[in-house]
Amino acid sequence: YFYYSFSSIEINKIASQDVRSNSRIESYDFARILENKIDTISTSLDIIANAPAVQNNQQIDARTFFDSAKNNSESWVDFFAWLGPDGKLVWSSNLNETVYQKYKGTDLSFRPYFTVPKSTLEPYYSSVIASVDNIPRIFVSVPILGSIGNQSRGGVNNDMSTLPNATTAEANTPRHIFKGIVYSGIRLDTVGELLKDQLIPEFQSSVTLLDRDGTILYSPNDTYIG
Repeated sequence: YFYYSFSSIEINKIASQDVRSNSRIESYDFARILENKIDTISTSLDIIANAPAVQNNQQIDARTFFDSAKNNSESWVDFFAWLGPDGKLVWSSNLNETVYQKYKGTDLSFRPYFTVPKSTLEPYYSSVIASVDNIPRIFVSVPILGSIGNQSRGGVNNDMSTLPNATTAEANTPRHIFKGIVYSGIRLDTVGELLKDQLIPEFQSSVTLLDRDGTILYSPNDTYIG
């Protein structure tokens, strides 16, 4: 009897250790998958932000960059979009003309994915934010930067006096003009479903995503989100 009890305890202990080990392995793999996807999205945004059509505010010509980035992003990204220096919507990928006219000029200047890169001139990675359509998403945004001294093209104002964040600490450092942002919206439910497809079928597992502060971004139970 005592040998049986001891064996049962040891078997349960080994099984628990295996479960924890498998969970750590899956968590690590998922973290790498997400990191690689976010890096790919950031690279796409950086390419768009530096495209001549975007730099020169050639809105019609620039649309193909946003649509191509969305089409090449598989299912991870909901959209790629463009806000002008005033924080108003210029374009968003894969919109038909009716939807575009509805949302064109929407003021998103108060959103952190606009205000942070405007003040820091650096890329921004958000926690969960409810979009204008009330769908929870995380956002990646990249500032559109132009060099001071470039002539205004396509109606873009390059006057640094209207852009207080155009100064730098050192006179010999290249200075930049903030021309707006390009950004992507990533639906959390889509990410969760895509990661669920990567779970090992033999284990009863679920996917939960947390941000750097421990806030739950995605859970199979919606009441836990946020």
